[in-house]
Amino acid sequence: MQDKYDDQEFSIIALAVDRENEPGLRNLIKKQRINYPVLLADEAVKKNFGGIAILPTMFLINREGILLKKYSGHIERDSLIRDIEQALNL
Repeated sequence: MQDKYDDQEFSIIALAVDRENEPGLRNLIKKQRINYPVLLADEAVKKNFGGIAILPTMFLINREGILLKKYSGHIERDSLIRDIEQALNL
């Protein structure tokens, strides 16, 4: 999705919560060919985003930094694309 919407000033930023397994995280990024930033989230970050009880948890945030939607658990690709395109006014 990063490539698909890159020209729309869309960015994906991943927050990893497993701070004890940085080597495993680096291997996953390489294996999955992740082409967007993956940052390590500490407890304060998790709290500021309303808590992360389920993995994966995703947040859709607009250009102004406003949280539009929080997804807990798996979400269908088509639903995510619809929400992204709505946020981008496409």
